[in-house]
Amino acid sequence: MTKLEKTIKRELDIPHIGRPVIVIMDPETKRLGFHEKGCRRIYWLPIATAFTMAIRTDDRREEENKEVKDKGTKSRADHGAGNQENGGNK
Repeated sequence: MTKLEKTIKRELDIPHIGRPVIVIMDPETKRLGFHEKGCRRIYWLPIATAFTMAIRTDDRREEENKEVKDKGTKSRADHGAGNQENGGNK
């Protein structure tokens, strides 16, 4: 892997944003910058913060997927089959 030694700017087309977004990686300040093409305002985010947020987002997504998967796989006992209390088979 090549070590990042100079600032790099890349343009991305993001569907729900009206203009292309410029992403800046600045190794000197260890920050990511974002701005819409044609706008001067740059929004900076420390790389460590972006990394932590990415981990949390991924963990949250995995938990949500696990919950959805678990809901679809309830056992017959959970549905009351054969359970006298819930009016199941007698």
